[in-house]
Amino acid sequence: MPDASLTVDFSVRSGVPLIKKFSVYNSGCTSLSHYERDIALLQELDVASLRVDLGMGGSSVMLGHKTVTGSADHLIYDFDDIERVAKLLNEKNVLPYYSWCYLPEPINDNGDNRKLNKNVAHWQEIWSDILETSARHFRANNVQIGYHEVYNEPDLSNMFLLENWNVYLDLYRYGSQALLKGDPDAVIGGPAVAFAQNRSQIKQFLAMIDAEDLPLDFFSFHAYTSDSPIAGKLQVIYEALEQYPKLKKTELHLNELNVFSDAYTQDSVCNFHAICPSMLDLFDDLLNITDITMVNWTQFMDIDFNTHAFGLVNRDGRVKASYNALKCYSDMPEERVSVTTSSRRILRAFASADSNKAAVLAWNRQYDNQRIRIELNNIPFDTCQLRLYRIDEKNADAMSGGTQHLEVQESVVIKSNQSVWEGTIPGRSVIYLILSPSNAKDFTSYLDNYTIGHHVRNHYWFEKRQTDAYSWFDSRENTFYLGTGSQTDVRLLCGTTLDQTPDWLCMHISGLTDSELNTGSFSIRIDYASDYGYSKALLLHAGEPSDYSFPFGTMKPADIKQIVHDLSVIEIPVAKFAPNDWTGRTTITVEAYQLMPNIHVTMKLRKE
Repeated sequence: MPDASLTVDFSVRSGVPLIKKFSVYNSGCTSLSHYERDIALLQELDVASLRVDLGMGGSSVMLGHKTVTGSADHLIYDFDDIERVAKLLNEKNVLPYYSWCYLPEPINDNGDNRKLNKNVAHWQEIWSDILETSARHFRANNVQIGYHEVYNEPDLSNMFLLENWNVYLDLYRYGSQALLKGDPDAVIGGPAVAFAQNRSQIKQFLAMIDAEDLPLDFFSFHAYTSDSPIAGKLQVIYEALEQYPKLKKTELHLNELNVFSDAYTQDSVCNFHAICPSMLDLFDDLLNITDITMVNWTQFMDIDFNTHAFGLVNRDGRVKASYNALKCYSDMPEERVSVTTSSRRILRAFASADSNKAAVLAWNRQYDNQRIRIELNNIPFDTCQLRLYRIDEKNADAMSGGTQHLEVQESVVIKSNQSVWEGTIPGRSVIYLILSPSNAKDFTSYLDNYTIGHHVRNHYWFEKRQTDAYSWFDSRENTFYLGTGSQTDVRLLCGTTLDQTPDWLCMHISGLTDSELNTGSFSIRIDYASDYGYSKALLLHAGEPSDYSFPFGTMKPADIKQIVHDLSVIEIPVAKFAPNDWTGRTTITVEAYQLMPNIHVTMKLRKE
């Protein structure tokens, strides 16, 4: 008898897709040479962003220590190091996520980048100059910074900002406006709070945003879950956000996440395979918090000194077991399918499938070995090869003395749509099963990105938070994912802004038919930009569109409406309806309104 079992049905879509919202974070204490050494390892994780604490005004170990030096009356800029990292990331299709911190030399107190020099009476203007100049520099040099964050953990008043909360409010007030002035396309957020339980601070911050109409594309917070549970923080954040309807466009970014907050010794569990089940548990839980659109794991690389062990990559360049766990997740198709476990206490798993691959990622949550049986039902291929990878003490865990990289441990040809795998998963270990109809090379999903024009930014609208409905756009695959969950009256909405938009586009849709549409509607909206802002909008729709205005583009009713009849492929004649002064920029938004429950829609945007 097995200790636990899984039953997978590859024909049944289920739950929030395995979207690739799990990215990584780096402390500023990581050298440029290590970025250059490990950039290919980052690309293989297929992550969307790398958040970096720039550490302005700090010691020479900080990446951004020399970005701004000089005096209050004479600012000296040196972007070489942070621009080099940004360019490396751009080349690998990873968005730099720069946290503009801490207080740089011209406004800090005697070299302490946590303290403000009170003798600089006009420090707010200098801070504005610094952030505006920085944003303008990157824009002028065609270096894309995906996300700009104003400061890091300002609520840690004994560590990163030795000033009161009002100083941080000024840092955000002046800094956010300056970033937007330097780059009108900047995606801006904060406050990167460590605690998030301080209701007063969060309310003051959001009240300022609302009253002064400041940009807040994302609200960021941190969690190290062994001593800082996520649920309590979210409750405080949600209570505050609900007071401000204008913030329905604000994403949540959990941009520092780990299980542990004290991984400072070489024997830390973060160095070994035992961290992997806890890491994947968090991923599973966070997929269901659908307005968290970005999660950044702490962290990608170990810092360059002491015994710091948070990294997925060791300071000598070896990848750890946790790196391989994230790599397996990133390799999985997004279209999640039904998987049930006989005991969540023992065994949890992800399962997914598309036209090229089916996969199961399972982890043993216990500390002793478990005999496992996995039933694989309705495999989407008549004949396929099953390949098994392991992450345990002997496999894909270099820090335990095992192999470093994922290697095939079992391989067998399956000739039916049903199969069973039986075997043992060692304590606190992981197995990854891949089924594909050929001997295609595994772990190459990062090569499958589909480019259309130039991606500028994503847009979200959270009509209702704290539900199991979801809407998400993958900018690297140009794919929208919408799902109603258990909701019967929900509006799903997300979009993307593109430059150099092709004259014709097609939307390939799966998971939506006339019967599933029922009394609801599905729409694709194209907003056209001219030199003076958005000036025209086209709406393609099936069913009667909602009466709501769209919160992106012109933010007015569409100028042209056309009914579509084929819900599998929708042709979009972009140029045909464009105004004469169209710049090539569009915002493309999809909306699903009052669809039936348990609908999962995948929409692939293609140029054809």
